[in-house]
Amino acid sequence: MQHDAWDLNSMKDHGELDVGGVPIKFLANKALSEYDFKIAIGMVAPHVDAGWSGGGKLVLPGVTHESTTRRFHMAGALLLDRYDLTYFVGNIKGPLRKACDSAAEIVGLDMIVNVVLDTHQDVAGVFVGHPLKAHRRAVAFASRLYRSMFTKEADIVVVSAYPEDIDYWQAMKAEEVSFSIVRKGGTIIVLATCPDGPCPLEEHKRNLTLLGKHTFAELMVMIKEGKLIHTISAAIVLEVAMVRDKAETFIVTNGMTDKECRSYGIRRFDTLDEALRAAYGKHGRNPSVAILESSLVIPAKASQ
Repeated sequence: MQHDAWDLNSMKDHGELDVGGVPIKFLANKALSEYDFKIAIGMVAPHVDAGWSGGGKLVLPGVTHESTTRRFHMAGALLLDRYDLTYFVGNIKGPLRKACDSAAEIVGLDMIVNVVLDTHQDVAGVFVGHPLKAHRRAVAFASRLYRSMFTKEADIVVVSAYPEDIDYWQAMKAEEVSFSIVRKGGTIIVLATCPDGPCPLEEHKRNLTLLGKHTFAELMVMIKEGKLIHTISAAIVLEVAMVRDKAETFIVTNGMTDKECRSYGIRRFDTLDEALRAAYGKHGRNPSVAILESSLVIPAKASQ
């Protein structure tokens, strides 16, 4: 069957889950409660909200009602009042990851089959077994592939959004993973093909324009006062706004127009050379530069 996140009749109410102090109603596909044996198949990789994908995340938000999915993402965004993005990426003990693990236990997930891919999208490891134990083995293995150490914050961070660059909505993850190693006032250069443009969903595109108009603090006030509807796109935009408050974003792409990029608060370039020249013009002749091969890495300062 194809999971329909908008079909309330296909859901079972499992009560409330706590996500870092934010209660969310846990509505999941009732098929999880009707079958004797449940296997979750997926991939384990760094995730900007839940720390790591795979495992229980295949249940929450994988097969939940859209209201649960929306509230799950909003809970993560609202936690940015207490934490910054550095806290979440690659954190196996974060509040969203704990909620994912609890969700899997509640629905009685029996087993996972999760793969770890390398940065070239080849299978590097396969992990099978208990939803929590096998997932943690996969995370330990993936950490050796994806964690990169840096001695200091860089003036310029060049990051490839591949393999998550089908549109700008996905490519924004490259900005988020750069947050921890770009200095205040620095520049992030995102390489992203974006063949599908900004995003296929009109709601997401409308909220993207908020990035060209408002700071993180302004958006947080809008959300808390109900002036910005609680949606997944509002949550993601709030996260990216935290990056924009710290650094300027350049994007090298032929998938969006200059006008579209300006409305999202970013500068578009045709080539990496052009973007680098502009960044060097901004930061001087000898800026520090960091290069991230993929948006799936976990960059961290050596002191962390």
